[in-house]
Parts: sequence; structure tokens; C-alpha cells
Amino acid sequence: STLMISDAGCSAVLAWAALYAAVLNVRVNTKLMKDRDYAEKLNVRADELMNTYWKKADVTYESVFDRLK
Repeated sequence: STLMISDAGCSAVLAWAALYAAVLNVRVNTKLMKDRDYAEKLNVRADELMNTYWKKADVTYESVFDRLK
């Protein structure tokens, strides 16, 4: 149904926002860490997750948006 499809699109947008918020949170916290090597590993991992999952959220959103046109 159209209602379910729009729910999937909303979920993709919320997942995208949560991912960006989480990366910001990681970045602000790793700036305070004394162990710079470990902090950088966390930053790299956060970036990897962002690069993987924002694309999936974006593809899902675009698919839903196209179906609702």
C-alpha cells in the first residue's frame, strides 16, 4: 500500500539522520580522547559505516519517492 511505502521512506530518512547524528557524536567525543590512535580508529570506523549505510538509506528513499510520484 502507499501508506506502507511512505513509512519505508520515512524510516530511510530517519536512519540517515540517526547515522549523521551518530557520526557527529563520535567525532565530538574522540576529540576529547587522550589515546589519539584509538580515537582515529573510531573516526575511521564511523566514516566507514557512514559511507556504507547512508547510500542504502538514500537508495531506499529515492526508490520510495519515485514510486509515490
